[in-house]
Formats: sequence, structure tokens, C-alpha cells
Amino acid sequence: MKPIRVPVVVGLLVSAVVLSSGVSVAATTLITGAQIKDGSVAGVDIKNGSLTGADLATHTVTADHLKNGAPHDCAAAPYAGINLANCGIARKNWTGKDLTGANLAGASAGFIKLNGALMAGANLVRAELTDANFAGAYLAGANLNSIQGDCDTTCVNFTSANLRYASFKGAYMSRAKLANADLTGADFTGSTHDAVVYNNTICPDGTNSNTHSNTCAGRGGGL
Repeated sequence: MKPIRVPVVVGLLVSAVVLSSGVSVAATTLITGAQIKDGSVAGVDIKNGSLTGADLATHTVTADHLKNGAPHDCAAAPYAGINLANCGIARKNWTGKDLTGANLAGASAGFIKLNGALMAGANLVRAELTDANFAGAYLAGANLNSIQGDCDTTCVNFTSANLRYASFKGAYMSRAKLANADLTGADFTGSTHDAVVYNNTICPDGTNSNTHSNTCAGRGGGL
């Protein structure tokens, strides 16, 4: 399937956009708040998204970029609220970056460096996070349900991370590093967390792992 390049149009007036070869864009109908489905916005309902005033002059739009109702650029520099759903961002070095409220759902992010990153409320559902480094990151309230935190060499690293009230339901995080992390109120229901490294970790129930044999097992949050 060939992507199309969409010119800058104030208000982005279109009547049909079908992301396949040989289909043109005509300026007659305002698309706003649509559900972009199956690579097409021709005669369909648009939901929770808008292309109004979008600057697409230098970007290629494909069906993958239109998931979740709005186009996004997988090569964009990180910023608060960025949409990188389903993007390949493995091995990026985003140490200390502000990704507050970012959408990384389904992203392929193995070996990414997010040390000290600001990621409160970020969405990482089903993200692939082999050996990802979140040391010192602020992930309070983040959604990490069903993440795949596989190990290659160092395993996913949450050392000294703020994970207060984060959700890890159904997450795979065997041998994850949680030393000095704050897990207050975090939910690990249904997660795989064998051989996790605890040391001076604040457990979901607010107690310290050091007071019960360096573990948070049985200390709330489904652990």
C-alpha cells in the first residue's frame, strides 16, 4: 500500500481520503472528530480525532498512523502528550525527556533509555519493553498493563522510579529491577513478576521491602 502525502490546508477540507494507490483528496467537506477506519475516511463516522488545521506538508500518512483517530509521526521528537502508538522506537535515548501523558501503546521500545523521564499518566499498554531503562523515571498513574518487559541482558529497569498508582495488570516483567522504586498503590494483578529485584522498595501497601526479607510479595497490589 502506497502512503499519500497530504498538503497543508487550513481546516483540512476533504471529501475522501483512502490510503491506497491512485486515490485523490478533494477539498469539500470538513473532517472533524472522526473514526478513521480501514485506512479510509470516505463516508465513515469520525471519532475522537480531528485533522483541522493539521500541518501534514512534510509527513507521510499511512493507515498505521491513523490508528486511534488521528495521524501521528513516529519519527517526531518526544514531547508531553505525543502519540507514538504502535511506533518502532527501540533504542531511542530519551533520558530526562518530558513524555507526560504520552501514548506509547503497542510501541516496540526495546532497549529504550527513559532514565529520569517525566511520564506521569503515560499509556504504555502492550508496549514491548525488552531491557528498557526507566531508572529514576516519574511514572505515577501510568498505564503499563500487559507490557512485555522481557530480558535480553539487563532486563527492564525501574530502579528508583516513581510508580505510585501505576497499573501493571497482566504485565510480563520477570526479573525486573525495582530497587528503591515507589510502588505505593500500584496494581500488579495478573502480572508475571518472578525473580523481581527488590531493595529498599516501597511496596503497594506502603511498607518497605527491607522490613520483610527484601520482597513485596503479599504486600498489596496483587504481588
